[in-house]
Amino acid sequence: MIKIPLSSADSRVIVCPLRDYTLQFRTIYNERMGYYTLDILTETSEPLALGLTMKAFINLLCTQPTLTEKYGQFRVLGSGVDGARGRGSIGTIANLYHFDDEADFKLFSDLLGYDFSPAPETLPLSYDFNLLFPPARQLQ
Repeated sequence: MIKIPLSSADSRVIVCPLRDYTLQFRTIYNERMGYYTLDILTETSEPLALGLTMKAFINLLCTQPTLTEKYGQFRVLGSGVDGARGRGSIGTIANLYHFDDEADFKLFSDLLGYDFSPAPETLPLSYDFNLLFPPARQLQ
């Protein structure tokens, strides 16, 4: 497990050696939505993953298994369950960590004696779209 030293400075780029690679991590604060996003780039600035929402506990590359296999897992951990939400949250209540694989993350969470599983998401309401948006009447 490696803690990647990010800070809340706007659009800051950190270069960090991980495994056999050197990667760049760029954080960007989305003013409108109130959260940070993360771009992961190669040493030569080629994009690997762009616009990753820094949500707590989950592997940020979970939708890209080939990148997870090659580069490992990146997870936001800290005292806040919202991840990197709110200006100034990176490096204070939310930190980015690199884990080689799921077993490495499990070992880390077992050592701390804490279950980092995300809280169950609230399911969206079920809407009757025919009631909300009635079909247009046919002209005769």
